[in-house]
Amino acid sequence: GGDHPRPQGPAAKALVWPHWPAASETGLEELIAEQQRYADSCGQHCSATTQDMMNQRGMLIGQAGDAHQQYMLKLATHADEGRTHFESKVAAGTAYRDIVRGVKSQLGVIADAADADWDQAMRSKVPGAVAAVIAKYEPEVTSVMATAWGDLAKAPVPTPLPEPPTPANNNDGTIQAVDHTTGEESGATDEIGSATDPNADPAEGAAAAEAAQEGGSA
Repeated sequence: GGDHPRPQGPAAKALVWPHWPAASETGLEELIAEQQRYADSCGQHCSATTQDMMNQRGMLIGQAGDAHQQYMLKLATHADEGRTHFESKVAAGTAYRDIVRGVKSQLGVIADAADADWDQAMRSKVPGAVAAVIAKYEPEVTSVMATAWGDLAKAPVPTPLPEPPTPANNNDGTIQAVDHTTGEESGATDEIGSATDPNADPAEGAAAAEAAQEGGSA
């Protein structure tokens, strides 16, 4: 855990510092955990909404009932697509974290080896000895970075955030409940998709949180 410390010393400054990743492994791990929480919330919402849809199937009748069922299905589908989106960000973040961690580790090893040769070159006072140390280790640094850029290019790409579903429209915006004691419509109404709808979509909330976070960091 934690961030790999940047190596010190003249050899590290000359060879490694220009290529040292600015990304924090700890910061990426926090981002991964956040996106996983969003994915889990969307998955739970999808399951709960699907169950609610099944439970309510016999409580609503007619065109309004059909519209409500279709809207519930849209909510469940949107939550499932949200889960997929956030899981794709978890996969991308995990790949980035592993690449950053690997690059820092390999550059640290190169810096440690170069530092010993650098000290010996400085003590020798031989003209060009330090330049020879740089020439010796620079190809290793170049190879590490080329591999890292190739790995980044192959890393998973997050899927787009799904568009929120639109509420069902049954002309008057109401649903009719069936009174099971009489078999007739009760006349009780409730707005579909209103602010009192218990089926609040966590994917929309997570998207709003992301937008606010990005706006604050801009």
